[in-house]
Amino acid sequence: MVRAWFMDNEDTDQRLEHHLNPPEFLTLDQLFTSTGVEYFKINVPTFDSDGVLEGIRKKRGYSYEDEITCSKDCLPDYENKLKSFFTEHLHTDEEIRFVVDGSGYFDVRNGKDDRWVRIEVVAGDMIVIPSGIYHRFTLDSKNYIKAKRYFVGEPVWLPYNRPADDMEARKDYLHRLETGFAATHFEPNAPPVSRSTVIAAANRNSLIKFGDLVGSIDEGTSSARFILFRAETSEVVCFHQKELRQIYPQEGWVEQDPKEILAVVEECIERTVEKLCELGGRAEDIVAVGVTNQRETTIVWDKSTGEPLYNAIVWLDMRTASTVDQLLEQVPNKTRNKNYLKPLCGLPLSPYFSAVKLRWLMDNVPKVLYFA
Repeated sequence: MVRAWFMDNEDTDQRLEHHLNPPEFLTLDQLFTSTGVEYFKINVPTFDSDGVLEGIRKKRGYSYEDEITCSKDCLPDYENKLKSFFTEHLHTDEEIRFVVDGSGYFDVRNGKDDRWVRIEVVAGDMIVIPSGIYHRFTLDSKNYIKAKRYFVGEPVWLPYNRPADDMEARKDYLHRLETGFAATHFEPNAPPVSRSTVIAAANRNSLIKFGDLVGSIDEGTSSARFILFRAETSEVVCFHQKELRQIYPQEGWVEQDPKEILAVVEECIERTVEKLCELGGRAEDIVAVGVTNQRETTIVWDKSTGEPLYNAIVWLDMRTASTVDQLLEQVPNKTRNKNYLKPLCGLPLSPYFSAVKLRWLMDNVPKVLYFA
């Protein structure tokens, strides 16, 4: 069973327990009412089959799962990572951890007097740290923990270091702290609850306004997403993300369907705006939209109809390697290398760039040459 206690103020090794003298512990009820942190006990040997963890995930809408191991052997840049974990910060979404092995400490600020509360987590402990609470994490003296992480949709891991009191997530947390937290109870067959629905219910009486919003279309190689930020604070309000299908006609060739790319981007925008409205915002609050894409992924289309003339050739496609070799054959022997053009344009000769992809399209797709 998880233990929680008020910490001393000693500036010694963060991996020690740091009890007051005498120790001052909190019950789980006291921990919840004073911080909003929720606790679940999970049976590690049977969590895959007993339905307890799955019931929690369905009830809270956790669709994303991964696993992190923190130790000197497994975590790159170990010491610096621990320092960043131990910097006081908040997140705009819940932080969910289910410990499957090892142990560590989550420190959270007590709502009444801002004192640090240390929460010891060991194998079988699952805690939910609410959005907007100032907190930090450290390993204990064993220097090892393995935990599963859960999230509603794609994760947004961005921490906001203290002070972040102007952020809506922080204001919402303080409102819930003042009015009282509502614990989550679940039934095995209960329908899932989306993050937007949970936040909308929590905010229904608080009349939070987001102000001006900035949208970002992030059209990547493996997925596309649309994100809405508060213009004033850069806080993520909501987003939607969807994977893109890769097409492999031959070994070394990578393509995507341009119409599918467009449809996925449109869906991401529509779903994000729906989530915004569920949270009490308005589409009219979006004052600007930026776009980022796959850069050297190449598409050609009919300028009259807008119809693509061929699939998008993805930036990592290698079909033009022979074209690059042929171009290099035209370079004088003394300067024959892929950096021949770099003094002129700053770029090497490479299948990565769009120029050689366009050459391939003109040579191999009759419609492209016709419209050129």
